[in-house]
Amino acid sequence: MEEADSAFASSSAFAPSAFGARFRSVRRVDVGQGFVEVEQEPPVFGATLDPLGTGSTVWRGGEALAVAFQGDLGPLIQGKRVLELGSGTGIAGLAAAALGAKAVLLTDRPEVLPLLDRNRRRNAWVQSIGGCAVRVAELTWKAKATRLDLAGVVLANLDGPPHCVVAADVLYHADHVAPLADTILALLGLSSSTTGDDRPVAIIACEKHEPIAYAAFLRVLGESASVQRHSQADDGRFDIVLVKPLLRTSSTLVCRR
Repeated sequence: MEEADSAFASSSAFAPSAFGARFRSVRRVDVGQGFVEVEQEPPVFGATLDPLGTGSTVWRGGEALAVAFQGDLGPLIQGKRVLELGSGTGIAGLAAAALGAKAVLLTDRPEVLPLLDRNRRRNAWVQSIGGCAVRVAELTWKAKATRLDLAGVVLANLDGPPHCVVAADVLYHADHVAPLADTILALLGLSSSTTGDDRPVAIIACEKHEPIAYAAFLRVLGESASVQRHSQADDGRFDIVLVKPLLRTSSTLVCRR
């Protein structure tokens, strides 16, 4: 994996915090001259699809991306169509909307969508004042995902393929590796841009909750895409990585064989 120099690695956004100190019913993150405010819900531990209760609270990755979007990652979302995977509260996608994205699609599993839509409406100013269209839609990760699998929901809600795919703290289990990696690669494959500067990009911020699974995730992505570490926390347990598709050499719809 390629490495990129970044002063962001020492940012306080990487600093871990105890859950009790981090959790509030409403959490606010500064973005430029304003702020994004999201409602959180107490986690329901032991749920079938989300046993750790991760989908209803703000975690380290979302806040780190909100900081990074105000720095050197800003050009990757400004004026662009952005899709967030596993949005949860929507903090990363809403930060992108507040900081200049053209359109943002927040996605997650069906049971998370009510919270996600409340937070979209809570931050309606990003559309009424900032001019960014924000929508919410169901999108469940799928192993061996193809562009055809995802084109319907994306094009119906984003008015075009995403320039940027965002994901924050979405990898907690080894069995998520293939569905998440394949979904990211298929989303990047929706774009017809193949030149270096125009290629779509995925920005992934993850704490290494399961280091072996995380390493496998990067390895799978690296089989079909360029993977570059943008920044890393001093303790080595948190990364922001950039993923770009390789130059397309085939018209196949399957993103990974």
